[in-house]
Amino acid sequence: MAEARRLHKPVMVEVTAEWCEACRLLKREVLSRPEVESAARQFVVLTIDGDKQADLKKRLDVSGYPTIIFFDSNGKELGRVRGAVPYQILLREMESAAKKAG
Repeated sequence: MAEARRLHKPVMVEVTAEWCEACRLLKREVLSRPEVESAARQFVVLTIDGDKQADLKKRLDVSGYPTIIFFDSNGKELGRVRGAVPYQILLREMESAAKKAG
């Protein structure tokens, strides 16, 4: 969050797990798309292994993988996406979070 405040950027947190096929699909088919990579530059992007950081997973109230959560630079949640969604849905949520963050 300190980095987000310093850069005046919102945060995009991807909560994933090594064994998660839907997570691999999201990474391969959605997060790697040029338009998603471009939109992600508006954010400080963090990837968290929810199994290895179970306390953080619980604190973020993540019940399944993959989950992407958007925060403003002060830590206020701006939205979340659950599952391996199509890239158009992720882009829409990214744009919404960026607008909410100001």
